[in-house]
Amino acid sequence: MYKRKRELKLSPSALGDFKTCPRCFWFDKIHGIKNPRGIFPSLPGGMDRQLKKYYDDCRENKTLPLELEDKVPGNLYQNFDDIDRFRSPFGRGLCVTIEGITLTGGLDDLLYDEETKLYSIIDYKTRASEPKEGATEQYYQTQGDCYDLMLNSNGMQTTHKAYFAYYFPNGVKHLRNDVVGVYFKCEPVEISTDPDRALKLSQAAIQCLRSGEMPEPSKDCEMCKHIEKRTAMQDMIEHADEVKSDEQVEKPNPKAPDTEDDIRF
Repeated sequence: MYKRKRELKLSPSALGDFKTCPRCFWFDKIHGIKNPRGIFPSLPGGMDRQLKKYYDDCRENKTLPLELEDKVPGNLYQNFDDIDRFRSPFGRGLCVTIEGITLTGGLDDLLYDEETKLYSIIDYKTRASEPKEGATEQYYQTQGDCYDLMLNSNGMQTTHKAYFAYYFPNGVKHLRNDVVGVYFKCEPVEISTDPDRALKLSQAAIQCLRSGEMPEPSKDCEMCKHIEKRTAMQDMIEHADEVKSDEQVEKPNPKAPDTEDDIRF
């Protein structure tokens, strides 16, 4: 069986893929076959860069962003070098080794409370509208759990809370000449995080990779359903072509007379 030569690593997004469909996760990590992602819009990436700069400006002034005051504990973590390192998703920042495999991720930012000496995760998200109730746990619980595990494993005791600051557009106003201001509203959402849950999920994913067998697909995986239907249709088409070809080969030709007695006038 073909296996990837490069070192296996896990990330919060990879573990999310494992939860969604173990087979798709296995094809990615063992064979390097990723599910097609489609076109990824560039606007969220640009917003993320601006928000990081904005938070860094607040850090330099030793203040919280005003929209977060009295809504999150403590202040922004003040160590710029650590923050730069934590934001790297390629293993030089936050990581933890589990059964010989590295779990790593890029953290947006970090809160620190001088009174309790505890850290809290903060992650900013841009979206089209305000978040719906329960959506944060549905889509970002694994991310929060993994960051909690990595922080505690690196000696940074946490509140076991993650704060997701959602920024969504709330208006547009012409400012001057060709400059238009887009106003964003911010709504932070708090969720509880569990490092043990992230550890157990990581261990299950590692066991999947080391089993040597292709796992069963998730019953709700649209990609696997699509592949199954397409394969079945392809088999039907190929079988129909084979039957058609066999019929053409076996079709009897008019028999030629073998002897004079076979010739009729």
